[in-house]
Amino acid sequence: MRYPPAPRDRDDRGASLPRRDDRGAAMILVMIWCSVLLMLSAVLAQGVADRIRPSDRSEKYLAAEAAAEAGIDDYRARLLVDNRYFLRTDATNTSLTGWVPVPGGAGNGEFTIAVDATRALRAGELRIISTGRVDGAIRTVEALLTKRSTLDYVYISDFETMAPSLPGAYADPTLAASLCRNRYWKDTGLVSKSGVSPQTGLHRNSQYCRWAGIFNSERIKGRIHTNDVWYLATDIPNIDPMNTGGSSSAVFDGQVTTSCPLPTGSTAGCPANQRWIATSSITSNPSPFAWSSSTLYKTTELVNSWPNKAWNPAYDTVLEIPASNSRMKELAEDRGCMFTGPTRIRLRPNFTIEVTSPDTRQTSAMCGGTSLYANPATPAVQPTVTLSLSTMTNNGFNGVIYVQGTTSAAAPNNWSLSSTPATCAVKTTGATDNYPFVIPSLEASDIFKSSWSGRKGFPSAQIATNPSAASWYDCRAGDLFIQGEFSGALTLAADNNIGLTGHIVDTNVTNKTTPNTTTYGVPPLTSDNMIGLVPTQFLYAYRPLRTVSGSLTETDDWDSSKTRNVIYDFATVVLNACFGAQDATFGANLGSIYLRGSLGQRYRCPVGTTGGSGTAYAKSYQHDQRFAVEDPPPYMLELSNEPWKVKGYSQTTIRRDPIATTGLVADTGAQLTSTTRSYSVLANDVAGVTLIGARVLSGSGTATYSGSQVTYTSTATMGAMVIEYTVRKPDGTRAAQTLTVTVS
Repeated sequence: MRYPPAPRDRDDRGASLPRRDDRGAAMILVMIWCSVLLMLSAVLAQGVADRIRPSDRSEKYLAAEAAAEAGIDDYRARLLVDNRYFLRTDATNTSLTGWVPVPGGAGNGEFTIAVDATRALRAGELRIISTGRVDGAIRTVEALLTKRSTLDYVYISDFETMAPSLPGAYADPTLAASLCRNRYWKDTGLVSKSGVSPQTGLHRNSQYCRWAGIFNSERIKGRIHTNDVWYLATDIPNIDPMNTGGSSSAVFDGQVTTSCPLPTGSTAGCPANQRWIATSSITSNPSPFAWSSSTLYKTTELVNSWPNKAWNPAYDTVLEIPASNSRMKELAEDRGCMFTGPTRIRLRPNFTIEVTSPDTRQTSAMCGGTSLYANPATPAVQPTVTLSLSTMTNNGFNGVIYVQGTTSAAAPNNWSLSSTPATCAVKTTGATDNYPFVIPSLEASDIFKSSWSGRKGFPSAQIATNPSAASWYDCRAGDLFIQGEFSGALTLAADNNIGLTGHIVDTNVTNKTTPNTTTYGVPPLTSDNMIGLVPTQFLYAYRPLRTVSGSLTETDDWDSSKTRNVIYDFATVVLNACFGAQDATFGANLGSIYLRGSLGQRYRCPVGTTGGSGTAYAKSYQHDQRFAVEDPPPYMLELSNEPWKVKGYSQTTIRRDPIATTGLVADTGAQLTSTTRSYSVLANDVAGVTLIGARVLSGSGTATYSGSQVTYTSTATMGAMVIEYTVRKPDGTRAAQTLTVTVS
C-alpha cells in the first residue's frame, strides 16, 4: 500500500511554500557529538595511560631491586671462591667504583656496591650496600653477612677423644695415631692393631681411643658443639640446657649440638634421639692412662638413648678447626711481633707486656729491635724487655705476637741443629741437667720458688725424671709461656705449645678473689681488653710433677697455691692437639679452671679427675658474651674457613657511607719528611660522629688524635703512609676509616 505524500505548506495566497531541509542541522549535531566522543576518548585514554605508567615504574623499581640483589650475589660468589676476598684489592671488580651490567641479564639492569668490612675480622660481620638501577629507577639493598666460627661457642671440639700425642695417654702413641687420629665416631676404618680381629669397623674403637667425658660436677655456660659425638655421664641432671631457670645444679646452660649424623648401612652415626655415649659404657679399662699393646679391642659401642631426659643434643653441621698457624705467622711478620725459641710473656694492667726470649737475636724495632735480647753463657737472669702496647699501636702494631722454633726461623734468628740455643744450654755451674730456659726475677704473683738448690725457673728442671716431660717442652720448639693481668687486645700464637703459668685475667674484672660465684673472673661487657691464644700443639695449665718413689708428685720449685682456681679470660683455638692440665691425672686438687671466653680444639684432653678429692682441676666454663656484639681478639676470625652467609636484607637509602666503607680512601693529605701536621678528618662524615682513636696502619711515623683532628708525625721515610682512625657513630657503634698521607 502506498501512502500519499504529505501536504505541503502554503502561504496566505494559497501558493505552496518551499520545503524546509533539516539535513544541515543534523550534520552539525553529528559533528558536535563526535567532538564530545573524541574528548571522552582522550580523557579515557589519558586515564588508562596514567594507570599504566605507575605499573611500568613499579616494574622498573622491582627490576632495579633485583639488580641490587644481583650485586649482593655477585660479591657473595667472589667470597665463596676466596673467603678473604674483602681483604684483597681487585681492580677487575669495577662494581666497587662504578656501574656494571647485571651478569647474564637480558635487560638493561646495572649495579654498584660498597663494602663495610670494619667488623669482618673482629666481629664476623660483613655489610654490603648494593644499588641497582633500570631505566632511571634506582633501589638500594643492604645485606648483613655473617660467618660461623669457634668464637660463637664456649666450647667446641673436632674429636672428643684424646690427642694421640698427649703425654702419658697411650703406651703406644704410634698405634694410637693409626687408630684414633682424625677419626670421628661415625667413620669407617681401623679399630685394632694388625693381627687382632676384626681390624676394621664402622666407627673408631672407643675402648682404646681414650675419651674425656662430661660429668655432673662440671658447669658449662654457653653454646657447645662437637663435630664428633658426646660422652656424657648418666647422672647429669634432667634439666633442659635451653631452659635452666638459673639452676645451680645444671651442667649445661646453652644449646648442645653434635655433628653425628643419622646412621646408614655404612655409617655408625647417631639416631635422632640418641646423640651421645654414656661414659659408664666405656669404663671397662681400670685406668684411662694405663693402656698397653696387649689391651683387648672393643669394636662395637652403645649410642645411648635418653628417654627420661628433658633434652637431647641437637644436630648441627661440622665446623672446621684449621690445621695451620700460617696466617697468624704472616700477620706477625707483617705488622706484629716475632720472637724465636721458648719465650715468656707477662701481661701487665698498664698496657705493657714483659718479654723474655733468650733465643731471639733480632725483632722489629717496634718489638725490641736488636741487642735487647742476649744469650748469657753463665748463669744469669735472662734479659727482659718491657714493651708499651700503646706506643706499638701508634706505630702500626696489629696486635699479633708469634713465637717460632729455633730451627724453623729465618736468619738471623735461625739456630741450626749443630748449634746450641741459649735455652738448650746447661746453665748451672757443675751441673749436668739443662737448667730452665729462663731465670725470672721473682715477684708476689710468680708461681716459682727460689729455695730449691737455687733454681728458680721453668720448665721445671726436676721433671727430667718424668717420662712425659719431653712432650710438654722442647727447647728448640716455639713454646710460649704466659700469665698476667692485662689491658689491651692481643692474639698470641706459637709454632708449638702455649703453657699457662698463672692467671690470665682482664684488669677490669671486679671479682678476682671469690671463686664459686657467678661473677668470678667475668670481664664486664664494657671492657675492650681481649686476649686470643693459638697454639699449634698443646695449650696447658703449667703444673710440673716429678717422680718420687715411683709416683708423680709436685716439684719443689713452684707454688701450687698460686695456681688454685685459675682465671682464664681468653679465646683460644688449639689447632692440632688440645687444652688440658699438665699431667692431669696426678697431683693435688687445685680447685677449678674458670674459663671466661671461648675454647676451640682439635681433640679433647683432661684438666683433672673426679672422685674423692680429685686431681688437678674441675671445670667452670662460661662464654664471653662480648664476642657476639663486640670485637673478639685481633684476627681470630681469620681462623674460620666457614662461608659467609646472608643474615638479613633490608632496603635503604641510596648512599656510599664514608664511615661504613672500607677499601675506599676516606681522606688524603701530604707533608714533608720529619714534619708534624694535623688533618681534620670528620668533614665528610655525618653529624654526631666522634673521633676515638688513631694509629699508623701502614708505613712509619706516629699518629695521635684530638677533637676532630688526626696529627701525624712523619719520619725520614718517603711514600704513602696509611693512618687508620676510629670513629664512634651516633648509634654507638664503632668503625674505622683511613687517612693516606703522601710523604715527600
